[in-house]
Amino acid sequence: MAKLTTHANSKTVALFKNGVGDLSGLPVVRLSGYPVGPRVAPPRPSSGCKGMVVSVNWPASEQEKCFRQRKANSPISSRDQSGALTNGEYQWLKHHYGSEFKFLTVHGLSIYKEDDRQEGRSILRHLRAQDDLRDHKCVDESVDVACNKGMAPASSAGDDVSSDEDRRKARKQILSCHFSREEIDYINRDWGNTAAFMHHLGLDFYDEEDCCKAKAMATKFTAMSNEQDEDDKDDYAIKDSSSGMSANIGVERPGRLMDHLFSERELYYINRDHGNSAIFMKHMGLKLDDSDDCLEAREIAASVYSDIDDGDDESLADNVLSYLNVGMGLKGPRQLADHFFSEEELDFVNNTYGDSVSFMISLGLEFYRENDCRKAKSIAAALLSNDDQGGDAGFGIRGHLPGANILRGGC
Repeated sequence: MAKLTTHANSKTVALFKNGVGDLSGLPVVRLSGYPVGPRVAPPRPSSGCKGMVVSVNWPASEQEKCFRQRKANSPISSRDQSGALTNGEYQWLKHHYGSEFKFLTVHGLSIYKEDDRQEGRSILRHLRAQDDLRDHKCVDESVDVACNKGMAPASSAGDDVSSDEDRRKARKQILSCHFSREEIDYINRDWGNTAAFMHHLGLDFYDEEDCCKAKAMATKFTAMSNEQDEDDKDDYAIKDSSSGMSANIGVERPGRLMDHLFSERELYYINRDHGNSAIFMKHMGLKLDDSDDCLEAREIAASVYSDIDDGDDESLADNVLSYLNVGMGLKGPRQLADHFFSEEELDFVNNTYGDSVSFMISLGLEFYRENDCRKAKSIAAALLSNDDQGGDAGFGIRGHLPGANILRGGC
């Protein structure tokens, strides 16, 4: 039996006994009182006490239980999930999705239906709770890594702005861990960042399976990009050798989006007037790989579209969804119209007219209007049905759409 005494008067403070079993190598403090433990007086605070250094291990599983319980008892969790967004929730939504409209569209909901908006708020709060839990785990992991490397972990105390910024960096870092260095370079060059890459592909970066899908697609895209770069370089080398030139010409591949340069409102008009942001820069005579040209493109978009009267184009009754790009070909993005056609209708349209945008233009319809997309679907269904029967539905459709110039077997 060992004992712990004070330095001042050598009075017994605690008794120790060797542990048994798994604790045989550790001393056990006897705290049950006399006669098992020491006979001690009530503790007195000492002004000269410097404190003690205690090493405590709190398992991650127990931390998660505590965190979940704290979230469950929070006012946000106990209140109506369909209530209005708080300022913090709105800032989270704006940072990750840009706007409520984009968030609802990604989840297949409509901003014009109150039931869908309530469901969207519930989804948002669930995602945000998961996000907070991941951030909590990230902090623990960063502390473990810092301690293992002999570094002091970043203090969690301080202003909320710094904490939010740290969480954003940690979140981006976790997402980037799924990709190789070469894939990240490709994604940053062609898509802006990994989150934008997954968003354009309709994937959720909170879902581990979606992250794996994004990784597989990034691997394929990077390989295709490298092959295209090599082919383009060979083509330029042949042209340069034939003309006696040896200039190092930068290669711009088709299929790049520069959406991250522009605001949501600017993209709305850019996609409406040009097809997508890459085509816009090409029309302006600007290079996608030139940082000065990117800044100039941003200034042009801001000046051109700042004074435009939104008018009917942005009315709730006929909303424009074209800034939600899905696809990136230089002939124009695979716009919302594609999603309205069945697989058979889309194959027919692509084989006959080239793509859905050309099909709608030939009908005098605007591919960025939802109502026109629905009209185009009906027309495609009628054309496909008539084509199967060996007839010609062109005259009947012209009767419904005067002024439309239907071109079968387009260029």
